[in-house]
Amino acid sequence: MIPLAAVLLAGVTGCSLDEFNPTGGPTMENKASTPEGYEQLINACYFPLTRQWTGGGEDWVVYQAEAGTDLWVSAQGRSFMQHLFNYNDLNGASANLEEGWVSSYETINMCNAAIYYASKPDFGSEEARNAKVAEAHFLRAFFNFFVVEYFGGKYLPTTFTTAPITEIPTSSVDQFYALIFSDLKFAMKHLPPKQAQVGRATKAAACHLYAKACLQYAAYDSATDKTQLYTEAKNAAAEVIDNRAAYGLELYAEPSQVFDVKNNKSNKEAVWVATHSSEPGLNPRGTSFWNRVYKQFSAMRLNGSCGVDWALDSEYVGGNARIMPTLALLDMYEDPEDTRYSAFFREAYYATSDYTWSAGDCNRYGKDPDVFSGKKTISKHDTAMWFTRERVPDAKARDYACFGRDDVYNADGTANELTIQQGYTALKKFEAPGWYIGDLGNSYTYADQIVFRLADTYLLAAEACYRLGGAELANAADYINVVRNRACKNHDGSMDIASSDVDVDFILAERARELCGEYTRWIDLKRMGKEVMARYINSNPDIKAVGKFNIDIHYCWPVPEGAEINYVTNPDELQNPGYL
Repeated sequence: MIPLAAVLLAGVTGCSLDEFNPTGGPTMENKASTPEGYEQLINACYFPLTRQWTGGGEDWVVYQAEAGTDLWVSAQGRSFMQHLFNYNDLNGASANLEEGWVSSYETINMCNAAIYYASKPDFGSEEARNAKVAEAHFLRAFFNFFVVEYFGGKYLPTTFTTAPITEIPTSSVDQFYALIFSDLKFAMKHLPPKQAQVGRATKAAACHLYAKACLQYAAYDSATDKTQLYTEAKNAAAEVIDNRAAYGLELYAEPSQVFDVKNNKSNKEAVWVATHSSEPGLNPRGTSFWNRVYKQFSAMRLNGSCGVDWALDSEYVGGNARIMPTLALLDMYEDPEDTRYSAFFREAYYATSDYTWSAGDCNRYGKDPDVFSGKKTISKHDTAMWFTRERVPDAKARDYACFGRDDVYNADGTANELTIQQGYTALKKFEAPGWYIGDLGNSYTYADQIVFRLADTYLLAAEACYRLGGAELANAADYINVVRNRACKNHDGSMDIASSDVDVDFILAERARELCGEYTRWIDLKRMGKEVMARYINSNPDIKAVGKFNIDIHYCWPVPEGAEINYVTNPDELQNPGYL
């Protein structure tokens, strides 16, 4: 990896929007002095969101955001990426931390350049100029928010860096949030309500992030006026909700529609997305590895098992099978009226051709070969495999492969490391049937990745109202009930809650039911305070069994040595306590 000194000087090599590369050719100042050149500079600010966050080598950011929480365990055994899943041996030398760190500072530096050069081009009006540079302010806030929440108060550059840095100054959390709020206020004032090009920042995206940032900052002891922060969070979220039609937003009628590929490129619920394209030249890695987030959650390991054949233009392709839900997450959908479980999770796989049981599959799925092998068949389109949270006493006798909860999970809630190699209930939000590209064993997709969506905005508004208390508690329940009634089978209010039901535990449970896997869980827990965060993380049976989680250390992630610490003269100052 390369140090921050080099990262801050780095250009980019591609983007889902028009590419801007400041290396070679005209200087950045010359290039940015025209509206066309400045547009390319702004486009470059979006690059890491598409490349490292949703289309990277292994998409490591999602592991920081989701894996070390109460919702997920490793599907490849407790030793696999143990520092991310279980906090075992988590330190600055741990692999997989660089993408979030490096990509954030790449973007921050490009945003600083865009803000610095904003006065150069002739945009025709100050309004047009402010609308364009507001994108850079928004993106700088987004990536500074990631840095401060995951890594703490670190380097906070506000000017474009053009010379190497060997001693990196650090800033406080308060200083980070002062800049985040300033950037987002500028963005909320000047960004348009809609953009012609999908993926560009809008006022709604800025308001959504502002609401979350207010709630996040209020969790710190140094935030003195918490009531004001909660009020501003509520108002920012309400701005999006109350004016959703003007922003071109609405909740889909059914949860299943949110992640349906038919709605992907013009998603009505998406407040902001990271874009990918079916045109290789418009993707950050050219002909390979675009959106690969779905692979991390997929349980598909073996082509042709039980007659389920992979095909790029079909529903089934291979996955990495790395992140599987805890039993606690699956059980959060306890209400039989809640359609989100079937909308967001895959239990069943259907045969793509007629199939006769093989000896290998009999061994794999615990079938009696004398009864099944070469004798029993599964017809095309019939159930071929079923991995369920239900208890299935006769699982081995069924005509298809079947693992129930007692097969997949041990009595203490840990995953059965033998059976999960064959399958488990898997998150399917990011699957993109028919949109897969590459080859069967190493596929990817050109689906856009939702970063913020309207259902989350409702839940942020509810959380702000809950924190304000008093008369606002009724509003908290109302906001939550909009999301819950959308999830309710008949939309008849039978899943509605009362204001007395709203507390921290309910908010976290509802956010898990709605947003699991969407890069929110770790900071959701952090926002609730150290005691709550520790309680929830230690409720993960794998994390509890390993016994390495320490809230006083793991409240922040370590600054990666290979990307930074090994290259600076003040590593003790830059690294977080407990990781040296």
